[in-house]
Amino acid sequence: MGSEIKALILYHTETGNTEKAAYAIQKGLERENIHPVVQRISEAPFTGLQDYDVIFLGSGVGHWIPPMAMQNWTWDALDYCRPEGYELGMQLPAKNGVVFITHAGPHTGINEAIPAAKYLGCFLEHIGFAVRAEWYTIGEFIGIKFPPCQDACPINQDIPLYIAHIANGQLEDAIKVIRKENPLPGICAHVCTHPCENKCEAGKTGRPIAIRALKCFAANYESRIKESTINPYHYTVNKDEKVAVIGSGPAGLTAAHYLSMMGYPVTVFEALPVAGGMLAMGIPGYRLPKEVLERDIHVLKEAGLEIRLNTRIGKDLSIQELQRDGYKAIVIASGCHKSRSLGIGGEDLEGVIHGLWFLSKINTGRELSIGDTVVVIGGGNVAIDSARSVLRLGAREVGVVCLEDEGSMPAQSEEVDSAREEGISIYNSTHCTRIVGENGHVCGVECAKVSSFEFDERGKPEVRSIDGSANTLTCDTVIIAVGQQPELDLVDRLGGIKVSRKHTLEADQITFETGSEAVFAAGDVVTGPATVIDAMAIGKEISKSIDCYLRGEQYKKRERTFDPALHVKRVHIGKVERAKLWPEIQRYPVEARINNFNEIEVGFTPKMATMEALRCLKCDLQSIRYEELRRTGELGDTTGRPSETDLAELENKAASFARWIVRETQFISNSR
Repeated sequence: MGSEIKALILYHTETGNTEKAAYAIQKGLERENIHPVVQRISEAPFTGLQDYDVIFLGSGVGHWIPPMAMQNWTWDALDYCRPEGYELGMQLPAKNGVVFITHAGPHTGINEAIPAAKYLGCFLEHIGFAVRAEWYTIGEFIGIKFPPCQDACPINQDIPLYIAHIANGQLEDAIKVIRKENPLPGICAHVCTHPCENKCEAGKTGRPIAIRALKCFAANYESRIKESTINPYHYTVNKDEKVAVIGSGPAGLTAAHYLSMMGYPVTVFEALPVAGGMLAMGIPGYRLPKEVLERDIHVLKEAGLEIRLNTRIGKDLSIQELQRDGYKAIVIASGCHKSRSLGIGGEDLEGVIHGLWFLSKINTGRELSIGDTVVVIGGGNVAIDSARSVLRLGAREVGVVCLEDEGSMPAQSEEVDSAREEGISIYNSTHCTRIVGENGHVCGVECAKVSSFEFDERGKPEVRSIDGSANTLTCDTVIIAVGQQPELDLVDRLGGIKVSRKHTLEADQITFETGSEAVFAAGDVVTGPATVIDAMAIGKEISKSIDCYLRGEQYKKRERTFDPALHVKRVHIGKVERAKLWPEIQRYPVEARINNFNEIEVGFTPKMATMEALRCLKCDLQSIRYEELRRTGELGDTTGRPSETDLAELENKAASFARWIVRETQFISNSR
């Protein structure tokens, strides 16, 4: 099989380092039955590059690529080879196909070889061929790293793989990949803050891949299957130690899922009449439809997860009673359900309510009497959700007052943008000093512009106002949404538990153990209000810690490992076709959505999802940037000529690389 892999080794000078390195690499590859073409860069033809699986570039090639490009490429191709945003040391957007490897010393070779790889790579992209990037230095093999999107994902979703499946129409395979690391895919697809998109390589020169929307498309596909052939989970109890999880929010459900997958008998205790915690009570239906939440939780219950509703730990049962009932480990994941107060005058007036209370009443179908003019105080997601929800209940004027400037609001930027689009006024850098009342009912909010503010160790803001900036906003309803904190009555009389100044539980940052034996804590009850995806990440990690604890082992957080997903068949697209692939996420118009709680995103059609997935640059292989290695000194001193030991090591590394590439059938020429 090795002989089927085509490799090209290019070097510059006949007497320099890279010629010796080139022939050392040749020897290493030939040990694994790969027979490369070895050429000086000045003599190499720049045609047929797409026929190679691997191209090795030595130092000095940067002097030759541009003039050779001028001679052999069309001006259109050359222009495409100089895209905006390509800087020295930046990874080439990687895709299934050619691997570029530099075998040069760092001070001259990489500085020339990496730009050369970009020229060649962009040329290959221009003619519709897929490219990967991986750097190889003379003294160091720089290994595989997560793609930027997967690296940014708190729960380590294999994003390039499931997007590749969507591009190929393999939707069942896509949802299987998603569910491997995500037991709540529908929920995440609707409310995840998608940090992956912030790191997407495609976003550096255009719009990032709509990763969350593609996940939503896959999750919706799963929900439409009448007789699903996916069968995502089945819990088989094969261990004796019972585990109790307090709270059925994202952290609790994720911890319970992974502990159940390990074979532990797990029971989730939920104080509310519905499962989901803040997912069920604190997020309005236009963002997270009820049926999506119920679907994800139903899958876990069908797999065998026991959830006991209307069971408040600390009132109906104590933690001590759970321990007496034989639970060998207890996870406190009860979230943050208590609203913080402002600490200003007028909070007790009629017409002043708290955001969490307000959202919970909406989500349980309670009818509420809301005035015509509403002021929401706060800048987070609860504040924005409250403002957009009160608008849907018929309020005529809604304003949001927050300390943060426009770019610093903790709410998701797209939610803030949608609020503005729906006609909600947002008063940034504004401080509420007093709530004004008349005859016992709220009638306005006194405000002042903020010059600066900071939070103290308890999480309370210390604000400095601008003199002479005071004004009053008239209103008949005020919704306070300035943060949440846990209700900690469940740990009363439990020895060893410590509470932080921010009124959260203290737990070990690695093991999540509290000071009480066999009691762990995860999610918002420890961190304070956080995102759904961050809570899930902690839930996943705490399950590993508890598993080690119950087996009598010390838990050590392991570095995530990456296995490049090269077995998905490539989809070839050229420059003209790529230019057409920009489907926008469709939303219902404002007038059709502000009088109801229906989901506002239309979502992708199958054709749109395929088109969007095809835009993915497939960064399955990533290099560790040379500049980072240089700063840390990990490259060592490779300025001199390679010694015999260096060359022998390089030969061995080339042989090792060859063995790896042989295993990955995607690089075999006849797979194209």
